[in-house]
Amino acid sequence: MQRTVDTVNVAVTKVKAQELKSLSFFDWNSTLRVDLLLDFPVPARNVIKRATKVTLPEGTIRVAAREDLIRLKEMAYRDRKKSTDAQDLEFLRTMTPA
Repeated sequence: MQRTVDTVNVAVTKVKAQELKSLSFFDWNSTLRVDLLLDFPVPARNVIKRATKVTLPEGTIRVAAREDLIRLKEMAYRDRKKSTDAQDLEFLRTMTPA
């Protein structure tokens, strides 16, 4: 079960207390979800090099390249066998490379 955390102090305490592999942030207004990978199964340095910088009014973020997203999603599907991972994979594979 996933739960949302509304304060920074609670989030910091949870991260320090648990051995988390990722964090998910969800904005209810935009319905945008962002996943931060903490325990990377692939070298983060390489993913960062291939990532695209996207500038938003709130700041700049890096979005992993399509091939890295596919690789990570394949790992997730292999580990979890979730139908949502399979759907994500199908979508990523049909996307036109930028």
